[in-house]
Amino acid sequence: MDATLVCLAGVGLTFGMWWIYYILPSAQVLHAHRNRALVWGYGQMVIVASIVATGAGLHVAAYVIEHEAHIGALTTVLCVAIPVGIFLGGTYALYTYLVGRFDPFHVWLLVGTVGVVVLAVAATFAGTGPASSTNARRTANARTSTPIIWTIVTRRKIQSSVS
Repeated sequence: MDATLVCLAGVGLTFGMWWIYYILPSAQVLHAHRNRALVWGYGQMVIVASIVATGAGLHVAAYVIEHEAHIGALTTVLCVAIPVGIFLGGTYALYTYLVGRFDPFHVWLLVGTVGVVVLAVAATFAGTGPASSTNARRTANARTSTPIIWTIVTRRKIQSSVS
């Protein structure tokens, strides 16, 4: 069940981040204002690094489910929540810079999204979130309950030992 929830959350998070990223009117604004390209380019580094860090955080969550990583539930959630927060902040800052105006509606969207991220972290801190149950269920046959993640982890171990 934990692996299924992490997979569904990862897919949903991927699509959500993809949608937010491609909503930026980069091509139109850079075509009209070429002088904004330098900041846009460096801003892309922050955004892409946060996307990669989010993927790494989901990988950490998979390792926690498989009991390969021995960290707490709060740390596991923070491995995903912090990069997502950086992604959201970087995307909004880049949008504000590109468009050249402050949009209050986007602030409310950002506050609502950050609120959901903070709620997930708070639920985990309180011990009621889904990630808090992964550390509570350390059974001897945990690998049989998460075959998808186990296959991914095993395949990665084999690939790293071959190269």
